[in-house]
Amino acid sequence: MPFSEKIKAVKCHNCGLLQHESHLRCLNCKSQNFESIEASGECTLITFTILTAVPSEFREQKSIALGIVEFENGVRALGQINTLNNLKVGMHLNPIYGGITHYIDGKEIHTHIFEPV
Repeated sequence: MPFSEKIKAVKCHNCGLLQHESHLRCLNCKSQNFESIEASGECTLITFTILTAVPSEFREQKSIALGIVEFENGVRALGQINTLNNLKVGMHLNPIYGGITHYIDGKEIHTHIFEPV
């Protein structure tokens, strides 16, 4: 999986729940004991939407696709999909790291973008 920034989650040592690393306690059992997990394996599109009323930062684009993907180890991530064509739940995507806009305070914003395999 060639991308420069890692997609991460945390796994609760008590109950095994995977969740975003920003949570201070497990959403399931309230434990504070976590292990950091990096996304690994192929990622599969589990849901998506097409935004046709895009935020002003994306004014160069008439619409954008956003999706939630799940990696083989259970880590999920939300991100922009670099195409609007032929999207379907269950398709395999590759994560890439790149710029999505340069209009936020004059700075280009980089994050994960997903492209069909």
